[in-house]
Order: sequence, then C-alpha cells, then structure tokens
Amino acid sequence: MSANEFYLNKGFTPTWKAVSFDGVGTLTVWTPRTSTRIVLTQLLYAATLAGSSALYWGNLAGDKILEFRHGGSYTVNFDILVDSGTMDRTLVANSLAPGTDGVKITAFGFEIPM
Repeated sequence: MSANEFYLNKGFTPTWKAVSFDGVGTLTVWTPRTSTRIVLTQLLYAATLAGSSALYWGNLAGDKILEFRHGGSYTVNFDILVDSGTMDRTLVANSLAPGTDGVKITAFGFEIPM
C-alpha cells in the first residue's frame, strides 16, 4: 500500500501546494493549519535554468529534506516513502536558480493531527 493510499484509507484529504521562484530566494511552500502537521508524499520539481534548490522543515536552519543541483530544463517527479514535519513546521524552499519562474515546486501530501 502506498503512503497516499494509507492516508486516504484513514479518511485524510489530499492536499497540494505549488510555488514558483522568480529568481534567487526563499519561499514558503506549505504552511500547515493549526494543530496539524504535514505528511509529504510526493514532489514535482522543475527548473528552466541551471542552479540548485533545497527543501527544509521549518526554516533554513531547520532540517534539510533534500537538495537538487541541476542543469537547465530539468524536471523530476518522485514519490517519497513518507516524510513528515515533527510539529506544526512549514515546508520551506530555497533556490539558487535565476530567472522568472526559474524553479517550480509542487508538494503533495496530507495534513494530519499532531
């Protein structure tokens, strides 16, 4: 059973969040509702120019989930076994890929009670 099937069977509603970077910087990808935490089950990552990006729980001093270093015209879509914030932590991305809409990140998952 996949992580998505598991949480759907438990009655949780799937959620997705999408962000685009206009140049270099940091963006919040997903902020959970009060008294919930994020369960991340899938990511879609696309970049039009060479650079790198990283995802963190909390903030840039928080727990790094993963980092992408890539050339231009790069797309990856992958399932995550399951990674979840340990508290009501946000999902934050930092990009070093320049350009308008240089990086697009779509996060899929669920918000579950803490």
